Amino acid sequence: MKKAATGLMVSALLLTTFPEEGFSASHEVEDISVIIDEAKTHIGTPYSFGGTSPSGFDCSGFLYYTFQQEGITIPRTTSTQYNYGETVNRDSLEIGDIVFFETYKPGPSHSGIYVGGNEFIHASSSNGITINNLNESYYNQRYIGAKRFVEEVEVEVEEEEEPEVLADLPTGEYHDIDEDHWAQEKIYELSQEGIIQGTSDSFFLPDENISRDQAATIFDKALELDDVDVDELSYSDLDEDYWAFDQIATVTEASILEVSEENFQPLELLTREETAMAIDNAFDLPEVESEVTFTDLNEDADSYDAIQRAAEAGIISGYVDQTFKPEEDVTRAEFVSLIYEAWNLDTSNE
Repeated sequence: MKKAATGLMVSALLLTTFPEEGFSASHEVEDISVIIDEAKTHIGTPYSFGGTSPSGFDCSGFLYYTFQQEGITIPRTTSTQYNYGETVNRDSLEIGDIVFFETYKPGPSHSGIYVGGNEFIHASSSNGITINNLNESYYNQRYIGAKRFVEEVEVEVEEEEEPEVLADLPTGEYHDIDEDHWAQEKIYELSQEGIIQGTSDSFFLPDENISRDQAATIFDKALELDDVDVDELSYSDLDEDYWAFDQIATVTEASILEVSEENFQPLELLTREETAMAIDNAFDLPEVESEVTFTDLNEDADSYDAIQRAAEAGIISGYVDQTFKPEEDVTRAEFVSLIYEAWNLDTSNE
C-alpha cells in the first residue's frame, strides 16, 4: 500500500522476475546503503564452500544472504546471478551492484558487492569476508562485468491505493495453477493429502526451483516419518529455530538426502540426479531388470543405479535426445510430479 504523502523515497527494484522461491517484482528500502552496512558486519567471517550463513559463506551464498536480510531475494549461484539483472558498465557502478570475475573456470565463478570507491566486499577463499579494490591486479585482470538488481529511484507518493487482494482458495487450488497446467492433478492430490502446500496467499510457484529444505519437508510428510531426537542433529548451518529443522532431522535420520558431515545446505537447489537418489532412498525402489540408456550418464557415478531404478519404475524419464541431464535443477512442479509417482507406487504396493 502506498502512503498518503508526497516526497522522495528510495526504492530497491528487482529488475527481473526470477525462478526461485521468494522473488518479487519490487522491494522498497529507505536506503541501499543498508545492504552495504549488513555486508560489512560479516567482515572476517571464514569462507565455507556452499556456505549461506554467518558461520561460513561462499561468494554467492554471501550475496544471497546479505540481500535477503533486507528482504531482497536474488539468485543463489554466481552463474545464475550473472544471467539476470541489468548489465552495468564498470564506469557506471553504484553501491549495491554485483561485480563478477572469471577465476578458476571459464565464465562467472566469483562475485562481490560494490561498496563504492572502486571497492567491493566478497567472500575470499583465503581471507573470508573482506574488501578489495577492483584495480588490484588479480581482480582487474579477471573482472568480466556487473549486474544491478536494486537501484535508488525517486518515487512520488501521491494518493492512497488499496492493494489488490486475491481470495484465499480451497486446499489444492492455487492462483498460478489452472486446470490446463500439466501437473495440476498431481499438485491438487498431494495438497489434499497434506503432503505439499503453497504460499499463504494461495500461490504454488510451480516454475521455481526446489531447495533442500523444501524437499525435506515434502519427504517427511509423504513418508509420515517418526519424530527423532533433535539433540542428536548437529549442522553448522542450521539452528533449532530454523523453520524446517524438525523435518530435516527426520529426513537425516532416514538417510534420504545426501549430506556432508557438518552442513545440510538447506538453500541449495536439488538436481535431477540428487532427486532420483533421494527418491530411491525414500521409497526403496526395486532392482533393475532392463537398463535404460542415457547418453550423458556415467555407469560409475554414485547416482547411476538410483536413476536406473527410478526410470524403470516409471517415476522419472529422460529427454527425447536420450540424455538425462543429471545436473539440471528441478522445479517445484517437477519435484511434486516425481514424488507423486513414487508415492502412488509405494501406496499401491502396500
